Amino acid sequence: MKSLRLLLPLLLLLTTASTAQQLCPCFPHENMWTVKTCDGFQCASTMLTAANGDPLTFVMPVSVDDQRWIVMRRVVSGTYTDDGSDPYQLEQFDGISVATARLASIASDHRPMIITAPDGMFLVASLRQAPVPHQRAVAR
Repeated sequence: MKSLRLLLPLLLLLTTASTAQQLCPCFPHENMWTVKTCDGFQCASTMLTAANGDPLTFVMPVSVDDQRWIVMRRVVSGTYTDDGSDPYQLEQFDGISVATARLASIASDHRPMIITAPDGMFLVASLRQAPVPHQRAVAR
């Protein structure tokens, strides 16, 4: 009788746990880094302020010659869709060797950069398309 009292709650616990697992439409949450290009520091500053102190949102200037800034944010992968309209793209890597290999494979006219994210990921940012070279007017 005593063993039956111990066995019954154990049996109920096991059947309840297995039923709960079958009913849960859960999926693992994976994080991904996103990029948004701003025309100047004011836009980047506004986006950083809108992040409300999120440590996984940061901004970075594109280059000395370019006034644009890029804003990088970590989001849950199921909540974001990249529409491809941003001039920059961002790839994330777990290790430095894979990230530097990818950096080396991108042509220099795409202005590749490597960034270490606060969560330990290595990010490679680059232009989706190389900029069109400016034609100089020839005086005759």
